[in-house]
Amino acid sequence: MEQGRREGSIKREPKWQHNVPMTYIDRVAFSWFVLDAITHLSIELGYVLLALGPTARASPSFMGFLWREYARADSRWAGRDPNIIAIELVTVFLLGPACLLAAWAIYHRRPYRHVLQLGISLLELYGGWMTFAPDVLAGAPSLALQDPFLLSVHLIFMNGLWVLIPAVLAWESGATLVGACSLAQIGASGGEEGGSKREERGQAPGIPSVHWFWVLAMAMVVYVILVPLILVATAAPPPVEASGRVVEL
Repeated sequence: MEQGRREGSIKREPKWQHNVPMTYIDRVAFSWFVLDAITHLSIELGYVLLALGPTARASPSFMGFLWREYARADSRWAGRDPNIIAIELVTVFLLGPACLLAAWAIYHRRPYRHVLQLGISLLELYGGWMTFAPDVLAGAPSLALQDPFLLSVHLIFMNGLWVLIPAVLAWESGATLVGACSLAQIGASGGEEGGSKREERGQAPGIPSVHWFWVLAMAMVVYVILVPLILVATAAPPPVEASGRVVEL
């Protein structure tokens, strides 16, 4: 009897392996990591290649055109700023693949999803801090703080997405991991409390509500639709001399 029960428990698959539909929160997180990976492995990879080569300021390519437009708000991205290059190397070659792995873990309900999500989100927040804090502490010589459009769209909105979403995802994963550790501690204590009390104490405290994820979803939609339109509408083609050489701005 005991042997059959033990064999039954062995055959039973963990809950995370079951074909459980993704929740709305999971779908938002999955969409974010896909968008994040695409951004890191295409646009930011393009910056790294330009910064280690001709620079965006001198390149006639579309990627150079794109980064010159952004450099109107932060001039460091048009050239070879060592701090920006160092951050982007980590962003492209570590966070880019990590975002793909996180999206895969969410889609396949892997239990390590929240470890990845928390780590990536904290690195994104730290990267954002190290991108702007040194320049701001030096008096913001590279930032177009006097231009309302560049300040609100290029600097605040385009970068704010990488603050808001990682912060909420870090909040969710941190609370989930705290709840899992609480359940593990209660289980290790010998199960003196009743099941309902154990479940109550094991709940992850302070997980963000689904309303936060509606906000994140809307922010991503606005970013994906409006930012390309704004870039196309406001960017000017690079000036070129009669000889065909791109004029450095």
